[in-house]
Amino acid sequence: MNAMNDRQSRSRRHPQRGAALMVSLIMLLVMTVLAVTATRTTTLQERMAGNLRNKALAFEAAETTLRVGEAWVEDQIGGERPVAIAPASCGAPPCEVLTNGDLDPMASNTWDPGTQVRTGPDIDTVAERPQFFIEQQQVVRDALNIGQSTDQNARLYYRVTARAVGGNTTAQSLLRSTYAARF
Repeated sequence: MNAMNDRQSRSRRHPQRGAALMVSLIMLLVMTVLAVTATRTTTLQERMAGNLRNKALAFEAAETTLRVGEAWVEDQIGGERPVAIAPASCGAPPCEVLTNGDLDPMASNTWDPGTQVRTGPDIDTVAERPQFFIEQQQVVRDALNIGQSTDQNARLYYRVTARAVGGNTTAQSLLRSTYAARF
C-alpha cells in the first residue's frame, strides 16, 4: 500500500497536462500537410508530362504532314527539268497550289474544309487529322548573265504550311518549309 500512496502523492504534485496528446496531434498535422503537398506536386508533374507529350505528338504529326506536302510538290513537278506549276493551271483538286498570301495560317477559318487545305496522313495518336496547304511563292532566276530573260536556270519556290494537334486539341503545332524546284 505504501507504493500506491507514493504514486498518488507524486501525481498530486505533478498533475498530467496531456502533453503527449498535443505533441502527437501536432506531428499528425505536420504529416498531413506533407502528404497533401506531395500529392499536389505529383499531380502537377503528371499534368506537365502529359502536356509535354501532347506538344511532342503535335510537333511530330505536323512535321510528318510537312514532309507529305513537300512530297506532293515533288510529285507534281517531278523530273529533271520540271514544268512550273502555275496557279492558273492548278486551280482544282487534286492540284491545290495557292498564290502567295491567299491563306493566313494563323487565322482559324484558314483550316476549314471549304478552303484549299489538304488533309495529311491518318495518325492514330493525334485527336484530329493533320492538314497542309501549299503556296507558290516566286520564281528566282539563277542566270549569271545580266539581262538574260530565260527561265532555263530558274528556281520556283513553294511554301508548305502544316498544322497538327496532339492527343487532344489543346496542343497545336504549325510548321512551314520552303521548297525550291529547279526548272
